[in-house]
Amino acid sequence: MKTTKSLTMPYESAIKYGFILIIVIIGVIIFSKIINAISKSADQRAAKKEVINSDLSYDKIRYTSFAKSLYQAMNGWGTDQDTVERIIKLLLTKSDYYYLESIYEDKDGTLTERLIYELEDNKKAQQSVYAHLASIGVYL
Repeated sequence: MKTTKSLTMPYESAIKYGFILIIVIIGVIIFSKIINAISKSADQRAAKKEVINSDLSYDKIRYTSFAKSLYQAMNGWGTDQDTVERIIKLLLTKSDYYYLESIYEDKDGTLTERLIYELEDNKKAQQSVYAHLASIGVYL
């Protein structure tokens, strides 16, 4: 008795590719929505970090000095936590912190990221810095 191979109908492969195409399109739509949500979230965070020039406590040269001192205190082996605490406690407003953050330059991250990383092993310094920042409306 002879067996015959089942012949695939020409439209069966078209249906298979159609389903694959639909899945790809749905994936692209979902990915697009996720990207839009992330960018809106970033825009909202950026809006919250607005610097109000009239709220700045110091001249811009002083902030540059603060940024350099913080960089030196957190660069290399160990952290000079006394310097970090001293400088952070000089910040009197949210705008002070956000302006300092905007000019702080470090290949390893933003000022906020560096503070979180550098203070994680010293709970006393971490609590002191976080408490002061919270008192001016900045939360890390």
